Amino acid sequence: MKPLLDELRKTLAEKNEEETKIACNQIIKVMGPWAGNPEAVPRYYSPIERDTPNPKSVLELWKKIDRRTRPDLLWNTVPDGDPSQMKNGLRFAGRPVISYAILLKSKTGQQKEYLKLVREGADYLMKTQRKDGLFPFPDLRSSHRLFGPMVEKLLKQKPDSLVDGWIVNDLNGDLQYDNGICGVAMIEAYEVTKDKKYLESANRASNWALKQPLCINWNYNAFSVWLLGRYARASGQQDYLDAALDKLKVGVLPGQMKNGRWFDPHNAKLVYHAIIVRGMLEVYLALDEDHEFRKTLAKKLVLAIDNAADQILKKGASSNSTSTEILSNALMIMGPNSKWEEALNININASLRVVKDRRAPNAGLYLPYYIQYLNMSNKIR
Repeated sequence: MKPLLDELRKTLAEKNEEETKIACNQIIKVMGPWAGNPEAVPRYYSPIERDTPNPKSVLELWKKIDRRTRPDLLWNTVPDGDPSQMKNGLRFAGRPVISYAILLKSKTGQQKEYLKLVREGADYLMKTQRKDGLFPFPDLRSSHRLFGPMVEKLLKQKPDSLVDGWIVNDLNGDLQYDNGICGVAMIEAYEVTKDKKYLESANRASNWALKQPLCINWNYNAFSVWLLGRYARASGQQDYLDAALDKLKVGVLPGQMKNGRWFDPHNAKLVYHAIIVRGMLEVYLALDEDHEFRKTLAKKLVLAIDNAADQILKKGASSNSTSTEILSNALMIMGPNSKWEEALNININASLRVVKDRRAPNAGLYLPYYIQYLNMSNKIR
């Protein structure tokens, strides 16, 4: 398998779409029935409840999530932004900014308070952003069992990647993860505040993402696709959409199998599958209706979302965070679909059970996407 992966790395480095497709097909053939199987056995939740959730119960659940979230906001727990005091990445500031901005747009809940939180989070992120546009990653060698060893491995090979307590370089495209979330958070902050400093920050993050080489982890590439597509929509600058489309065609779509799932065990996991779909949806939304690639992308999206929905319909809620996000967004962007809505119902009903059953998978900070969907569908009275 190593020679095949090396060939895939080579075609990605060369940004050769056709050769990348060939390399992926060869790997899929060799993997046989193992292609598209997740690296870890998913945990599904039962009972599977398919009825439409009560919107009032959903809003009550969000209030509970919000109350638990606020004390742990990164700008509250590490207010000076000292990376040595952090226990996770800047995504823990970026994600809540996105969530509160979505609720502001939905005109749901504590609007003045949410606006305050968005400004606080966005200002905090701006203080951590590097001059080259990157939202870096803290040195977590002593505080995180997963990321700590990853940082150690990186620093053995690239010791100059650590600057002032921050990781500013990577081996496998890892930095695109937090940079994508934080860059999108700045766009969301701009759209609800109209403060151009946030859009300028997103521009710098997008310029950093533009320069990143494609890697064999499709979801890392998809984070930059998501950011570039989102920035293109916010700024109206076509060149960023072109860049997102280029990265999508070479660095994401060749890994998709005919059943809609990505072939490698890591991205076959529903949480990463959904992250990839999120980037695809963003580009689809940004493309003009008459764009030559839009219909092709729509077909690939339907395959991918159907695959995720089928898994939930047959086995129950699992990765309730990102799958709730893409199902909600897909219904808002691509229109009604009874299968997607039923899968989304299963996710939300499982989340509602978390109040009494801690084993239940919780949509958490991704629940606002569903609230936005309810709002757009006029299901909140």
